[in-house]
Amino acid sequence: PLHHLPNLRAMTTSTLPVIPLAQDLHFHHPETALLFQRSMRIAPEEVQALLALPHDTLAADLRAILRHAVEHFHLYDEYADEQDWQWDSMSAPMHAILLLSELPGRENLDAILGFMASNDKPLRFHLGDHITEYMWEPVAKLAVGHFDRIAEFIRTPCPDIFSRVAVAEGMNRVAWTWPEHAPAVAQWYKEQLIHFTQLPDGDPAIDETLIAALVSDCLDQEWADLLPLIEPLFQLDRVDTGYCGDWDHVQQTITAPRFRAQPETVLPLAARYADMLQVEENIRERMAEEAHLPLQVPERGLLDHDFAPRLPPVETYKRDTPKVGRNEPCPCGSGKKYKKCCMG
Repeated sequence: PLHHLPNLRAMTTSTLPVIPLAQDLHFHHPETALLFQRSMRIAPEEVQALLALPHDTLAADLRAILRHAVEHFHLYDEYADEQDWQWDSMSAPMHAILLLSELPGRENLDAILGFMASNDKPLRFHLGDHITEYMWEPVAKLAVGHFDRIAEFIRTPCPDIFSRVAVAEGMNRVAWTWPEHAPAVAQWYKEQLIHFTQLPDGDPAIDETLIAALVSDCLDQEWADLLPLIEPLFQLDRVDTGYCGDWDHVQQTITAPRFRAQPETVLPLAARYADMLQVEENIRERMAEEAHLPLQVPERGLLDHDFAPRLPPVETYKRDTPKVGRNEPCPCGSGKKYKKCCMG
């Protein structure tokens, strides 16, 4: 299957850049090492060639990359300290997630969920804002047939709450992308609302942001029949009203005739790579601009797409008006989160 890419067939771990990141990895397919040499600029032909490899062993290689990125996080962190952010070397975990989402199977879903449940520091280092912007999609692609596993994940506390929010959002996008599954997804949401209502006060699995995200998804889908299950959560004060609005707002919004803004549906892999490449190019451009601005640049990391080179301390730029975070209440007064209102 790789006859049209002889150079890819010849790729081995010995051709990797001289970096420590993949030294402990032993792949079934040497071609998998390509993922440590490509940013989102990877050629579509290279992606297709990798997906043409035997799926069982390719998936094993990809799962190994995710385990390695967590278990040997110190290697990535040290390399980034020495080299600053190197897109071509540091994008392998994201590649692994995107490619695993093309290979149906519970084990592959488990690998992605396990990565998202990892400690906050490596997760934020490797994914940053990709957690909320993109991670719903691999979950959505692999969710059908495994709704029970998705439920188990969001019912379990993990270091980064937005991992659970993103996984729940994956279920919302299943209903949007494949309407034939919408009734089963609605039943899934019903079960989650009941579960979080029945938990005792103080249970560590209760998170107001996650529950508000579930409510917000019900608003997206206009599931008015779930209102009797949503109301007790407000009565128990388990909903972040800054995310989805208060109980009165939820009642009015879910039943009032309105324009139904459809969230982004699941994209084919090539289209998702193109979209993420555009984000990467925008960040590279911003890096180049910020390198010449008199700004105090925070430490290197993926959080908030902050990849700018470190600069010596200078006077910090001050905004005329406060910056509104995407998860903060919208300044328009709607009661919804900024990203769910005027930001969009």
